[in-house]
Amino acid sequence: MKKLILQSTIAIALVGMLIGLLSCKDMNTNEDSSKISVDISGLLAQLPANNSSSSASSQSVSQSSQVSGQVASPPENDAQSAVSTLIVVPLTYSKNGEPYSNSDFDESKESNLEDDAINSAGFLQFIQLPTSSSTVEIEVPTTSEGWQLLAAATKDKLESADEFEDAVIYYIGFTEQAFESADDFNDANVTLELKRHCDQDAANRPNGCATFDGSRLAAVTDAVEIHKIEFDGSADASLTYPIIVRDPAGANTSPSDAESNLNGLAAKDTANNITIFVTHQLSNGASTACKDATNDYENKCGGYQTYSKDY
Repeated sequence: MKKLILQSTIAIALVGMLIGLLSCKDMNTNEDSSKISVDISGLLAQLPANNSSSSASSQSVSQSSQVSGQVASPPENDAQSAVSTLIVVPLTYSKNGEPYSNSDFDESKESNLEDDAINSAGFLQFIQLPTSSSTVEIEVPTTSEGWQLLAAATKDKLESADEFEDAVIYYIGFTEQAFESADDFNDANVTLELKRHCDQDAANRPNGCATFDGSRLAAVTDAVEIHKIEFDGSADASLTYPIIVRDPAGANTSPSDAESNLNGLAAKDTANNITIFVTHQLSNGASTACKDATNDYENKCGGYQTYSKDY
């Protein structure tokens, strides 16, 4: 995939982002056991507010309960980049050799994903946004090698698997579990979180990025507030926080200056894990208290979103 568009918890994260409600057996009205029914309202709740034309509130997504075969998690407070198509697919991962993970997906995995997506092309579902749909039925592959559910939101409108190869994906997420059948999926407690895909060409990064890429270089975009950076669990004390990133910068810090500051941190070169704690005050989903905050961001914004990367 030339330019695919992730990140961590969140935090995208989409983005901060994002978690979908995946139907359980008693919600699946299909008699065909090779199909699953996916409630996409939770996924839509992680994307920009205008991506759902239904009247249902995204806040109806449960923030605590989790039932068999469902994902129940709050939408992320992201500064969000507009997307045109939501893709949902039961993805086989023979090229990658193991299930994909939200925590280590980067440019090195993109060529594998391209091949695995092509191999799974017959199961791709394209949902054009905005949409009033709340569910989508998907046929799943029958394979002992397994599959995992992938959701991705693309910058441009996609209508076929052929277009996926060159797609700019802003938000992407994988189920951490692998499945062999629809019954396996329906019987499981499934979590699918959309993350910003920031570890890619700078021109294709969505808003709200604050992470380090696979080469340990900072990847920062507009509309994010950086409150803390931990290297192997130890907080950096060399920079002044919060770092308010805006483009244009004004009285704040520009994305390029923020990247320079982060790239100057020596600890990034040897750390086994880097975790960045952020908020997104410019998100449509941010509360008034969060939008107006000048201190105590963690409480006023409902907690930090964390982007974590292992090396």
